[in-house]
Amino acid sequence: MSFRCLLAWMLTSPEAPSWLPAWISSNPYITLLLITFLPYIELRGSIPVGILGLGMDPLEVFTICTIANVIIILPIYLFLDFAFQRIFRISWFHEHVEPRVDRVRKSAEGKVERYGFLGLAAFVAIPLPGTGAYSGCLASYLLGMERKRSTLSVALGVLVAGVLVTLASTGAFAALSSVGLGWLAGILVLAVIVLLVIRALR
Repeated sequence: MSFRCLLAWMLTSPEAPSWLPAWISSNPYITLLLITFLPYIELRGSIPVGILGLGMDPLEVFTICTIANVIIILPIYLFLDFAFQRIFRISWFHEHVEPRVDRVRKSAEGKVERYGFLGLAAFVAIPLPGTGAYSGCLASYLLGMERKRSTLSVALGVLVAGVLVTLASTGAFAALSSVGLGWLAGILVLAVIVLLVIRALR
């Protein structure tokens, strides 16, 4: 199944896909992790699947998917280091992949040039397919941004995206009652702390 087909499925049916092996589809946690790790899908797809398709607790789904999406940031950067040193030098990749890579750079460049690392966080936080941790890491890599602050910015963007997608998946008022004001306040405080750390490192 291509990424476009998978993306179309995500946007139309928040259910666990029938083509997954039984040992994966029977375990909701593995299903959430698998979807979260998919490029261009990430928690934008896994949170709706967990809440709407699998009927899991919104707070549990938010926690699992957000942590998983943050954890993959470092492996993404390590892969980019390897890919640009080895893989993207191959002519086929240079011809077919570079245009897509360049589109990611251009889509993030305006925000980053104007707002710096906060612009990168905002780019990642937009809850749309293709603007998550993968694209954020790729954009920061192509724009030559400092790795440590970029990682914090992408993590902040993932956190905000997780909140937005959770609210959208449950309905804003339903989310307030099920997740609780205390948890939402804690998430806000965490976001502010990350923001202050990013500013301190500038």
